[in-house]
Amino acid sequence: MEIIVIDDNLKIEDPLIIELGMEYQDENVKLFTKSEEGLLYIKENLKKELIVILDINFPYTEKNGHQVLEEIRKHNKLIPVIIWSAKDGSDDDFTDFINNHALFYVKQTGTTKEIISRVKDAEHRLNLDVATAIENWLEQQQDKQQTLMVSGESNPLSVNDLIKEIRLETEKGQKIEESILRLTISLLFRSKESI
Repeated sequence: MEIIVIDDNLKIEDPLIIELGMEYQDENVKLFTKSEEGLLYIKENLKKELIVILDINFPYTEKNGHQVLEEIRKHNKLIPVIIWSAKDGSDDDFTDFINNHALFYVKQTGTTKEIISRVKDAEHRLNLDVATAIENWLEQQQDKQQTLMVSGESNPLSVNDLIKEIRLETEKGQKIEESILRLTISLLFRSKESI
């Protein structure tokens, strides 16, 4: 698990970065003061479990938090993103964040303990999320080009195709998740294994 912090006002010696490093190990906490660099890192590391802490305001020459979140969602809808800003959010801001599935909005005037608590909540949610579990299982498959038959599909999909559909939460991806979940529950009840 990596914690990605994208904020142009933080430094590596900031108490938040230090506390996150103590909680998640320093090498798992990445600070980006340029929004484009943070976004590029996320795009290049979509196979990792990531939690993003994202500021809203950046210099006008860079993408702002709204644009970064929108871009993240084009590639992956499962990454928990926590909006962390000194700015008071307007109704439009919150609508935008909700539409792009931001997990939490935390004011920078809050305590470090508060943001760490939200990161813990995001980690817990990631660990319990069915789509993430399915994605992790698919990622462990050796042959990503192997085709798998999916019930109701006229064309079989490869492991890579399944991962893409699930990450983007397409209609097909949601149906696949539901099918896998139903099959898992059915198999558990048939074999009467404990959960």
